[in-house]
Amino acid sequence: MASSIVYFLSKQQKPLTDALKGAVAIAVSPNTTVYESVNKSSGADSGRVVITYPGGSRIGIIQEIGYIGQKLFAKVTLYTYFSHPFKTGSVIKQVLIPIERLLFDAKTIPTNKVELYAMGNNTNIRLTPSTSSKSLELFNRGQLMGSSDGVLVTSPDTVSNYRWYRITTVTGKLGYVRQDVVNSNKPAASPIPIPSGNNKVIPTAEQKNSELDGNVLDTGYASTRKAIYYGMVAVAVVIGFWLINKFADSYRSQ
Repeated sequence: MASSIVYFLSKQQKPLTDALKGAVAIAVSPNTTVYESVNKSSGADSGRVVITYPGGSRIGIIQEIGYIGQKLFAKVTLYTYFSHPFKTGSVIKQVLIPIERLLFDAKTIPTNKVELYAMGNNTNIRLTPSTSSKSLELFNRGQLMGSSDGVLVTSPDTVSNYRWYRITTVTGKLGYVRQDVVNSNKPAASPIPIPSGNNKVIPTAEQKNSELDGNVLDTGYASTRKAIYYGMVAVAVVIGFWLINKFADSYRSQ
């Protein structure tokens, strides 16, 4: 089922970079256009059109969401790479697309796992959500016990009335642990501001730490270009030293 990214983010309380990571990106109707570059100050489209996806197309996997200028973008790894229309030999593997031009497949959101740590010594993992149930493992203060889907289960113990996390331990055992004896290392979340129609949202200092780089198109020949660049620099340095020595020899011979 295709859902709005803008609406989804407005309802979430998650760190920006975690939102929708791993979900499938879908082009909005009538189409979604990717441009050659983005203005780093405003986030506005810049340059030529690189590709246009028809509405409903499944583009690829969302890797990250963050700001460029005052707009939120999704970094998407493409299902199908394609040749850069303006740069011979370059293959585009990843693109940045404003979130208002995308939908996402709600069925593809990865289950959010929460890592649980023991708050004290001899913390029990039990077979069922009961203090009288068999102990499967013991953990000491600060140890990573395992991961949970965050679902809390009410204890059948009418006296204690504890609530329990379902947990998969670091050794692979399935069991339950009391909510009051564990702690989660999951970062404190803050609401994600969503740009209005005029895109006048001003990112806070914390949000600016989530900015994406301005490289809209991730091509397959970036490493080759770097090697050529550094090679040219090395040649220029060698020629420079040769010219200096040449002039020095000429001066001494006068």
